Amino acid sequence: MKKRFITILLLVSGWAAGLKGGACNTTACQYSDHAGVQLRLGEQLLLLAINDRTGDYYSRAEYIGFGLVSSLFFELEQKGIIRLDEKNKIVMNDQSPTGDEALDVLINRIGKSSKIRTLADWIKTIGADSRKFKKLFMAKLLETKMVSSEVKKVLAIFRKRVYTVRDQEYKRRIGEQVRAIVLENTACESDEAMLMSMINACNLTKSLFREKAERKNVRRNMKLLINDHVIGKALSRAVYMDKKSRQNDFCLDIYILLSLIFLL
Repeated sequence: MKKRFITILLLVSGWAAGLKGGACNTTACQYSDHAGVQLRLGEQLLLLAINDRTGDYYSRAEYIGFGLVSSLFFELEQKGIIRLDEKNKIVMNDQSPTGDEALDVLINRIGKSSKIRTLADWIKTIGADSRKFKKLFMAKLLETKMVSSEVKKVLAIFRKRVYTVRDQEYKRRIGEQVRAIVLENTACESDEAMLMSMINACNLTKSLFREKAERKNVRRNMKLLINDHVIGKALSRAVYMDKKSRQNDFCLDIYILLSLIFLL
């Protein structure tokens, strides 16, 4: 209960901060040139997930962790480190360290498990506690000065870290590339399809497609574009499984509560 109360206070304070002007505006943000910087899919997702008005992640993007983890699985699959069998279960081809901390954490986690899980199961399991991955991806954005961060006081009691996208042009280019592919329903590369799967699963489509007239066909076009993307489909499956699990837990809580009331 205490944790839930604190969460509500943070959400309210973030909303209030947004009304006062937000974390980023044309005078506060520097537009540095990062044209030569190649961001990983997870880093691109975090950049898009930052709410420029509040400095926090979009509140509706609750499955960012799932998206980050799925992007790492995509990298492992592209490198040939893992493969999927006919039942979409992960098979390790190589457990050697890659030198990349995020990938190595994932490899060690899978390698130490005695249970062979489907990709969707792994995304759901690891994505539920993905704070380390979020920290690692954000570190690159901070290192390149594409994003800056600061700690602000909340209601004069709590402290909250907020982020400012310093290179709005880079963020805009990512968004425009996604918009062009989806709205024109054109063929896309595997990594582009993965990014769109992440955006869709993390509920970030509204931040990229603000017009209702645009959003009418966005969901349909996205499904068509990512239909054959195995890891993207596994991500959607993981999100569905988690939502279903939450619904079942909620129904169970209500049942227990009503049973106690009836007994009293």
